[in-house]
Amino acid sequence: MTHRVHYGAWWSYAFQRWGGIEFGAGRPLRKDAASVAPGEIVLTSQDDRRDRRRFADAYGDPESGVSMGPRPATGPVCVGPLTYTGHAALAADIANLQAALSTTGVAEGFITAVAPGSAYRIGNTHYRSDEEFLYACAEVMREEYKAIVDAGLILQLDDPATATGWT
Repeated sequence: MTHRVHYGAWWSYAFQRWGGIEFGAGRPLRKDAASVAPGEIVLTSQDDRRDRRRFADAYGDPESGVSMGPRPATGPVCVGPLTYTGHAALAADIANLQAALSTTGVAEGFITAVAPGSAYRIGNTHYRSDEEFLYACAEVMREEYKAIVDAGLILQLDDPATATGWT
């Protein structure tokens, strides 16, 4: 945790499980602002969201309860073809949950995984377009989704970007 309220933890686990990512690069999040006309829907950067512009004072106030703290100077950036490398970590997550379910006698469990639309909100210097990068994120996360379902668990896709990534 880097701040009293830290919203990055829910999606950042995925980047430790991907090949083609460089950490410590100077472009932490998608910064390409999208100016739109009223009624036009466009995927935009975190900082260009309508609520961030309208309530900039609240987002900038560390006591407001909605501040995400200072923006990191570095972060993950896609620099090559995305691959899934988190097989061991995912297997451990699944085994731990299954052991807990077995011990408590609970018959059904779920694992959340970040959805492609939220995962794709990082810098990209490899893929030619936003669409190509988004589809690559979906393809790489498919391995995680499939392993969770194949283990007999419920997959819950976590995608707050659905509600917040559009202007």
